[in-house]
Amino acid sequence: MVYTCMAMIVCPLCEHAQVQGAECEVCGKKIVSGPAAIPFVPPVEGLELTRHADVDASAPLIPGLEPTRQAGVDVPEDPAPDLDPG
Repeated sequence: MVYTCMAMIVCPLCEHAQVQGAECEVCGKKIVSGPAAIPFVPPVEGLELTRHADVDASAPLIPGLEPTRQAGVDVPEDPAPDLDPG
């Protein structure tokens, strides 16, 4: 006997479960979520688009600023040696 695990999509309106699809097979409600559910909105004419430049991680450190990256922490292998794991 072979079991497969399939993620089911559940409609938030009628609670119908289905394997795939962007709309409910029973009531027709759109059930897509995430970036696919966000409709495209064209930019407004006359406005300047703002896009920040990519960060260069290899840039030299700025003198006088405290670095935010901290050194690694040594964690003991057995944090609670007297604790019964069962």
